[in-house]
Amino acid sequence: MAEKSAFDSENILAATAAKRGLLEELHLPPHIISLIRQNRRLLLVALVVAVIAILGWNWYSDHAVKQEDQAAALLAKAMQTQEPAQRRALLAEVRQKFGRTDAALLSGIEEAHLAYGAGDLAAAISGYEGALKAMSAKDPLQPLVQLDLAQAYADQKAYDKATALLEKLKDTPGFAGVANLTLGRVYALAGNPAKAREALQKVIALENVYPPLREAAQAQLAGL
Repeated sequence: MAEKSAFDSENILAATAAKRGLLEELHLPPHIISLIRQNRRLLLVALVVAVIAILGWNWYSDHAVKQEDQAAALLAKAMQTQEPAQRRALLAEVRQKFGRTDAALLSGIEEAHLAYGAGDLAAAISGYEGALKAMSAKDPLQPLVQLDLAQAYADQKAYDKATALLEKLKDTPGFAGVANLTLGRVYALAGNPAKAREALQKVIALENVYPPLREAAQAQLAGL
């Protein structure tokens, strides 16, 4: 028996019937089915890209978690090290290897603390400024680093920078007392006793202020 041509009417009907599949079973409108089939290559590419993106994000998430864990472990090792030079070396390693982690940020702050303690004000200021740039506005550590930076500015006799930072900091909830107390010290060092008294009197007048802060403000005020 002769083989039927591919263009035979029966073959065409059979092929058409075979093409009925999921799209038809979903009862999609004919024009939607036609559009999908006409653009199936483009849709397939989009699907592949989406799958790659999902897999890539999962890999990145796992990688980020591992990076945070490794960075935290190295930071813990650094903080347990008593020898200053070795501690600084480990802290620097955290920043260099794990630059985008929370541990790297904390390492930078600790390096600035060490520099401040060693009397290297330029390095301390650079470290604190770098940490503030890396922080989000809502980071709970931001006010503490601002206070550290203001004190470093004051010790460097950059009084204008210190007071500008503290004037902003005193409006941060929970920091009015310590910011005004530090302002009193800085204004006194800058030769502005009137401003110093004003700041110290604000500490004394604050409700529910931490008692040692009020006592320190009273002592400073008595010494002006």
